[in-house]
Amino acid sequence: MVKEIGLLDKKIDEKLLEKLEERRKIEIQKLQISAISKGAEPSLGGEEEIEEEPPEIIKFIFGNNSTQILSKGPIVILYKELENDSTIGSFETLCIRIFREKKGGEPGYFSIKNLDPYNIREVEKYIKPEGNIVRIDLDTLKKDAEESKRNIFEIVSSERLRETLDRFIVGDISFLIFKTRDEKLYEYCKQVLMNLSASVEHPLRIIEVIPQKLSIEEKKILTKLAWGLSVKGIETDIKVISSDRPIGTTLDDIFNKFGKTKHEEYLENLQKEKYGMYWDATKPHEGQESDLHRQIKTFIVKLLAKKHNLRTKEEIKEKVLTEKEVNGIKPDIYDTIEETAYEIETLFSEDNEGKAPRDKLNETIEKYEKTPIRKINIVLDNITFLIHIRDLLGIKRNIRDWENKTGKSVAFLTLDVENYKLIPINKIPKKIKSLNKVSEK
Repeated sequence: MVKEIGLLDKKIDEKLLEKLEERRKIEIQKLQISAISKGAEPSLGGEEEIEEEPPEIIKFIFGNNSTQILSKGPIVILYKELENDSTIGSFETLCIRIFREKKGGEPGYFSIKNLDPYNIREVEKYIKPEGNIVRIDLDTLKKDAEESKRNIFEIVSSERLRETLDRFIVGDISFLIFKTRDEKLYEYCKQVLMNLSASVEHPLRIIEVIPQKLSIEEKKILTKLAWGLSVKGIETDIKVISSDRPIGTTLDDIFNKFGKTKHEEYLENLQKEKYGMYWDATKPHEGQESDLHRQIKTFIVKLLAKKHNLRTKEEIKEKVLTEKEVNGIKPDIYDTIEETAYEIETLFSEDNEGKAPRDKLNETIEKYEKTPIRKINIVLDNITFLIHIRDLLGIKRNIRDWENKTGKSVAFLTLDVENYKLIPINKIPKKIKSLNKVSEK
């Protein structure tokens, strides 16, 4: 009798366990269905999942048409500058970055502020399909014309621009920018460009760029995102001291002058720090390597040396390998203590061997497939990270099966140059979205 009761208890326990297991499976299915209905996907590597794409940063600053500057070939830009701000320098900084990705090296740059015979020859010299950035400042042309009692609408005419634009229809990436604050001059130039575009036999890419009016707080957030540092000690207003441009808290002063300059200073100082110890411990690439690539490599070497308390050049070189073969491949950096590889991607053409940015990123990841290295950190400079964040998020989603199959983990990171830290990709969309919250106030 006791034996039968024991068997009955065992059967009851088994039935109870089966029901509990069934209930657990049902709850898991409910959670999965709920996640799918919200557009969420299971996360990997313990990272917080990003359910939606962040806003396009170029579009947020420079308006809906501005992302067309990422296109190939020569681009003519009609730029409507803000009345009480200065943004054109920041826009040109983005154009320079795009040029470096698509062609490599530094573009030629020329600013046309008057159209005397000398400058007309200079326009003809620079507007060629070799790859240049040329700004024609319509406001200063107008001022120059008024002083010399000439008509600006005759100077910037179809007849004067036709031959120039005829040569501009083919070739490598180039930017020809017509910039003005004057509404009447803007509309006139727009009509001239559209008429010329209709009269040529080949496509002529013309885009209108109208930058957005940003608050000081938005400019600070953008500067932190694009250059990896905080904005301190700046003026709190905008002053107009000349007809050329306002100064103070303009986008060009906060983002382009303060942010860019400080970012470059932090990275350049790595060459001198500790009598150049971190720089000397970082081996340069055997082939072509941009200055920025080498600087970021040194930045990470310093970060790892501090993390692992490595005090001398020899200790660093022993534990933090740069440009050395590990398990059949050569990472930019390999941390022997944590067994983690670091790859630096500026996405500049000279660093990519001419490969398209997304192809280069995928190739970098796939080269680790047959190695025992399980942790791969891909580090991009801040402004490149922002421009390509949607690509990075897409690649991260697309390699999930590969990560699961290989047991590897890939992380995309960018720099906090001020505090010598790396910021993971899942932290950036929140910061971008905070711009929208500020603009809504």
